[in-house]
This record gives sequence, structure tokens and C-alpha cells, in this order.
Amino acid sequence: MLKFIVVTDPKVRQQLAEAGNAWTAQAPVIIAACADPTRPGTKHDQPYYLLDIGIAMEHLILAATERGLGTCWIGAFDEQKAREVLGVPANIRVVATTPLGFPAESPEARLRKSLSEIVCYNRYSLKQNYIRFCCTIILSLVACMGAAAKERNQVIIALDGEGQPLAKWRLESAYPSDLLLNPIYTKAEIAEGQLTWRELAADRFAINVRLEIVDFGDLWLGADSEGKGYAASSRPLNLLYEVARSRLAQVHQIQRSAASIGGKLEQSTLEHISKAEAWLNAAQALAASPPDCARLAYRSLQESAPAGEMAVLEQARYQIKRRGYRPEFKFGANAFLLEPWTRISATLQGIIKLWYRTLLLEWHGAEAG
Repeated sequence: MLKFIVVTDPKVRQQLAEAGNAWTAQAPVIIAACADPTRPGTKHDQPYYLLDIGIAMEHLILAATERGLGTCWIGAFDEQKAREVLGVPANIRVVATTPLGFPAESPEARLRKSLSEIVCYNRYSLKQNYIRFCCTIILSLVACMGAAAKERNQVIIALDGEGQPLAKWRLESAYPSDLLLNPIYTKAEIAEGQLTWRELAADRFAINVRLEIVDFGDLWLGADSEGKGYAASSRPLNLLYEVARSRLAQVHQIQRSAASIGGKLEQSTLEHISKAEAWLNAAQALAASPPDCARLAYRSLQESAPAGEMAVLEQARYQIKRRGYRPEFKFGANAFLLEPWTRISATLQGIIKLWYRTLLLEWHGAEAG
């Protein structure tokens, strides 16, 4: 039986750190891995609880690393003192601990032993068979590179709100980025209704594309799998569904942020959010039919696109009202993307509308002050 004790109390962390590794008290969390030596028992003089705890700890550390967290497997400590601090029964062992938190630094990898020093074939041997070792490693690397190249490709189903192939120029302008919006190198292949990115130079990526949302505007939208990013895989991504899913996640985040400071969105905004959720759920149910999924996801976008803007404005109004009027603070846009000259009139109209909204916000702020 395994048990993991997650220590967050500063006093307990300090006491546990004094059991042998004082520096671990700096971490916000320390995890202690405990096990019952009698379960699952011993076979052929092999205590299986140590194997089980080792597997579980390694998985924990790998999962933490994937999420950008730092750890350090610790086995050298005063087990009896750790048991007393944590209230662990005498029949249970505290096998290992690890601090958990965001690392203050990222040191370079230490020099490791070569595989030729630790690998032998068929029988135990102290000899280093360099030729066989090198051939094996080269073949393994070639196989891994081939597999990695395949895994770094991503197919994106690109349909519009009618379930028809998205315009080619929109696919040509689409690009992958990391989660900080830095562009990622890739080779793009465009076919009717499909975009393929090959040899993506990142483990996680987001999708950036310019779309037209009827009655809202022509704008750049992104899809980042609700903030987690995508890992290239053989599973095609439905562009509109992924954009709608990410957009709704952003709106929910704004909604939670407003609620955290006591703000409440207007009923009309909540209705947009509710409709966006319903359309997205319907799209998900028809994921096996890309055209139908895209059509319903587009309907979700038509609701979530304005809902996000309305939520941001309402949150700003609430903050102005809560903090009081500040004459030196100007709320508005700091940049505009000019359209081609054939659309300059529409752009100017948009600027005028935004300027008018800014005046309204300042006016409401003055009213609150």
C-alpha cells in the first residue's frame, strides 16, 4: 500500500526539512512517499514495495517536469524523525521525499556515463563492445528520428461556417506559435479544406488564423486547447471547433476574473455565453462529421466573440466604479490594424465606434466618481 503525504504547512515543511535536507524548506510543497513493507510483500528476496514506490515517484517527477515544475528525489534523511513529524505509524516506511515548486534556475545537464559503460548484451560483461554499441545506437537514433518526424506533423480540417473549405488565402496566413504567441517554424501544405503543418519545431503549439465572424468582424483568433497547447498527433484538428473551444475558455476565464473581484456580468452577456456553450456542446457531439461540427462551432463563435468583448468592458466598468474615477487613466485601444485601402472607410468607422465606446467608459467613470 502506497501513501503520498503532500506537505504545504510551512511549519511542518521546516520540521521535515530538518530531518536531513534543510534547503527543501524553501519549496512551497514537499511530498513524502510512504509504503507498507508487507504489501505487496517480498518474492525471491525482492521487496516489491520499493519497486512500487520507485515507479510511482518516477511518474510523479516526470509529470511535474512536463508542467514546468522542479523536483529532487531525496532518499538520504532521518526516516525516524520524518515519521514523527508526519505522524506516520511505526509499521509504515517513509521511503523518499521530493520538494515541488517552480525552479529558481535551470542548470545545464550533468555529464552522464556513456551507454557503452552500462549496457552489455545477452550476458553480464565488464567489456565495452564499442562497435556493436555504436551501431545499435545509430540504428536506434535513425528509428527515433523517423518516428519523431511523423509525430511532429499535424493535419487541420479547415472549414468555414457553412461547412465548406476555408478560403486558401486564410490558410496561407495561418501559422503555429508557442503559448506566448512566438511563431514556430513549420512546413505548410495546403489542400482544399485542409492544412497540414509538417516538422513542427515545438512540443506544444497554438493555432493562429484570421476568420470572419458575421456581425462581429474579420479578426485574428487563436486556438490553444484551453491554454494547454497542442501536441502534434495523427488525430486531425477541426479548426473552427478548436477556435470556438479556446475562445469560450477565454470568456470563462474573464467571467471568473470578474467574479473574483465581486463583479457580475450583465444578463445579455450571460445569455451569449450560455448560447455559446450550447452550440459548442452540440458541435462536440457531431465531431465525427467535420462539416456539421464546423457549422455548429461557428455558431458558438458568433456568441462567444461578442461575449468576450462585452465581458471585458463590463469588468472594466466595474473596476472604474470600485476604484473611483482617475482622470489620468485612459481606457482604450493602443493600436489598430489597417485594412487594405479598399476597406479604409470601414476601418475608420470601426475606429470611430471604438472612440465612442472609450468616451462612454470615461463618462461612466466620471459619473461613478
